[in-house]
Amino acid sequence: MIKNYRSRGFSGPNLEVCVPPSLVSTGEDNGIASWISAVTSGLDGLQFVYTAMAVWEDVPSVLDYRARALLAFGGAEHEVGYGRSNTNRRAEFQFLARRPADLPGPPYRFHLVVEDITSGVRWETPVVLPGRDF
Repeated sequence: MIKNYRSRGFSGPNLEVCVPPSLVSTGEDNGIASWISAVTSGLDGLQFVYTAMAVWEDVPSVLDYRARALLAFGGAEHEVGYGRSNTNRRAEFQFLARRPADLPGPPYRFHLVVEDITSGVRWETPVVLPGRDF
């Protein structure tokens, strides 16, 4: 049972940072700043938090804020998470992306994509994970 659980992760038993934190939007254009926490790789897959926050006082509520995470490889995008906020000024989305069974590797090569559906911002970064004994 544990072996099957481990086989779906990206790396071995140690949690490691595979993408540093990143500013996605300063909010200068639409009053909503957004950023991504460090992306870590572990037994559960990739884990990260996407945060969007209203920085202008006259920005409408972010109560119905939406974002999604995708893994892009092999010419296709695979949705691995979707979130919707429930606060007035700040939206936080915790994403956990499991390794898709059809992702070739190791090494695992893909693009991590976050689409901020509400503000129309798209953030993308290439990721290469060497993989370990699964």
